[in-house]
Amino acid sequence: MSDAVEWALHATTTLALLPADAALPARALAQYLGVSESYLLKNLKLLAQTGILRSLSGPKGGYQLGRAPGDITLLEVVQAIEGTAPVFTCANVRENVPFPCPPGSFRDACAIRAAMATAQRAYEDALRIQTIAHMTAALSRGLSDDLRREGEAWFRANVRFSPS
Repeated sequence: MSDAVEWALHATTTLALLPADAALPARALAQYLGVSESYLLKNLKLLAQTGILRSLSGPKGGYQLGRAPGDITLLEVVQAIEGTAPVFTCANVRENVPFPCPPGSFRDACAIRAAMATAQRAYEDALRIQTIAHMTAALSRGLSDDLRREGEAWFRANVRFSPS
């Protein structure tokens, strides 16, 4: 998995902390996460294309969640960034032995392909049951009072509120 997945998960979790009428500019989000703005922006656009995020333009613009945090799974975020292709693709190398191997020579399905397909399902199932709401709850439990206050001050200085 690319670094973009980690960044996208953290960005989405961070945006889940905002009030519904607030947005965070890509520049501020990149600063908050300590990552490249241009690379993060590319991935924020992918998240917006899939409806995970919403992009607001103008002086009060930025990014916000496209849906409720409990309705966004980690699998959706991963797939928005990495795509939906399986992690393992079988190339049938067992048929490349240095002697004739006509189709149908193997009586059973490839055990490696089957094991990797099982692992893929387990991986997707684990990410499908975890939501951004789960991540924000875990984040909140892990913050010291000092860090929480500093974070709240940073957000007050950087968040943009849409006019009512």
